[in-house]
This record gives sequence, structure tokens and C-alpha cells, in this order.
Amino acid sequence: MQNRIAAILVSILTIAIFLVTVAPQTRGYINSMFVLYIVVASVGLLYYPVIRKHVSSERVLSLYGLVIFVCLMLWVGVTGWFFSPFFYILYLVAIVLAFMYSPFVTFAFTITLLGLFAPNIGSIDTTIDIITMLSLFSVVPLTYFLQKEYLRLKENEKKVLILDDEKRILKNKVDEVLLNKVIKFSAQLRQPVNDMRQLALVAQRHKDPSKVSKAFHQIIKLGEESLNRIEEFEEKVTGINLVHTKK
Repeated sequence: MQNRIAAILVSILTIAIFLVTVAPQTRGYINSMFVLYIVVASVGLLYYPVIRKHVSSERVLSLYGLVIFVCLMLWVGVTGWFFSPFFYILYLVAIVLAFMYSPFVTFAFTITLLGLFAPNIGSIDTTIDIITMLSLFSVVPLTYFLQKEYLRLKENEKKVLILDDEKRILKNKVDEVLLNKVIKFSAQLRQPVNDMRQLALVAQRHKDPSKVSKAFHQIIKLGEESLNRIEEFEEKVTGINLVHTKK
């Protein structure tokens, strides 16, 4: 839902900026602040890592990102959009949007640009213009690939956990549910925990010391098994042995 809202907002802002930069009534005023767009966008991008580190509010970060986005679009817009020497900024913006939100937002942004630039096809050279449009659209699959590889790299560095295991072959609905690594882990852990509960209830009802002792022995064994699974999951996710249950 959040990605859809972001996609709609980005598309609306792109169209609005395009209109104010090409309309004769507003173009002069917008163009007069060209230096401001460059300064705000440059400083904003420079300090974004610092802001990201010290500001925890996602709303503030989103607003900060939108301000930079607007300035970058105005930067390209006042210099000619499709004919701008800064046209390459649109490629960079599309890639950044995929990392800030999702490839779907990049797709919406790119489609919006293609719709706005379509009337310009043939203005210089039809073939070159079409290639330019295709190259702009090619950012969509490129950003999808880059995002996947970036997340996989971070997972290998134990900095993030990709919840869905995309390498598994799905055979049924259960496999589809168990694609989520956290759900799979909880499902694997639930069985021994439930067995411990049942054994504890059985031991509570029995008065035979040997049966009670046997039940407690099984509970201890299941407890060790559960702790081992927790440790394996922690090691896989963080790369650090946190509880040290293995002997």
C-alpha cells in the first residue's frame, strides 16, 4: 500500500513539475531559481547519509527525499527535459527510487516520463529518440536486478535478512507459506515446544517416578533441540553465535 501511494505521489509530482516548467505563465519564475535547485539537491544528497543515520522518523526521511526529488526534477526540467544536458539525472533518480521505495515506484516514474516525452519523438532523430526512450525504460529491470543483488550482498554480510527463499521449488501451498524464513523457523520450533508442553502435562498427571523421570528426560532433550535450532537460526542471520548452546 505504501509503495502504491509513493508511486502515485511521484507520478503526480513529476507531471506537476513538467507542467510548471513548460507552461509560459510559470516557466520564467521557475527558471529564475535554477541555482537554488542545484544547491538544495546537491546539499541534500550530500547530507542524506547523515540525516538517515540520525533521524528515525520515516515520515521526515520521506519528506526529505521528496524535497531532493523535486529539486532534481526541476533541475532537469528548466534545462529542457528530453533535451536537457542533465537528462542522465533521470536515470539516477529512477535507480534511487527503487532503493528508497520499490521497483514499482521506479516503474511508475519511468512510465510517467515516457508519457510526457512521447510527443518529443522525432524532434531530433526518430531512431535516436526511440533508443533514448527504450534506454530510459530499461532502468526498470535494471533497478530490480540491482536491488536484488544489493539485498543478497547485505544478507551475505549478515546485515539484513531476506525473508523469502526464492531458490526453493514450490510443490504445494504449505511450501509457499514456508518460503518465509521466519515462518519456517517458527513452524520448526513450534513442534518441539508443543511436545514439551504435552510431556509436562503428562508428567503432572503421573505419580510413577520412573514415568515422570522419563518425561522430564524427554523434555530436556527437546529443549536442547529447540535451543540448537535457535542458535543455528541466529548464526545464519547474524553470523554470530549468541547463546552458545552447542557442546
